[in-house]
Amino acid sequence: MLAVGRAAAEKGTALVLFVDELQYVPEEHLAALIMALHAANQAQVPVTMVAAGLPQLLGQTGRAKSYAERLFEFIAMDRLDKPAATAALCIPAEKEGVAFEPQAIADREGNDL
Repeated sequence: MLAVGRAAAEKGTALVLFVDELQYVPEEHLAALIMALHAANQAQVPVTMVAAGLPQLLGQTGRAKSYAERLFEFIAMDRLDKPAATAALCIPAEKEGVAFEPQAIADREGNDL
């Protein structure tokens, strides 16, 4: 991680790791990842991570490395409310010149999202 971070710094760029379903990473691998990111942070090289996982991930990182809860920012996310869900579907479609049929964006009860 340090070597890649130093190479990125030399080139004036950064390394960002994007990881989904991080809760499935075995604890020993998670601990190694946390240690590598911590070392990169201490060396101030341009390396970071954006990860997603289930709510138990906060506890898993703490068990893997006790300082992990202070090293990372954990942001809880939930489902979108109806207006935000409609916008998330419709705005990109409209930018492409298409639209959803009303029943395609209705919830299970038939109400518009």
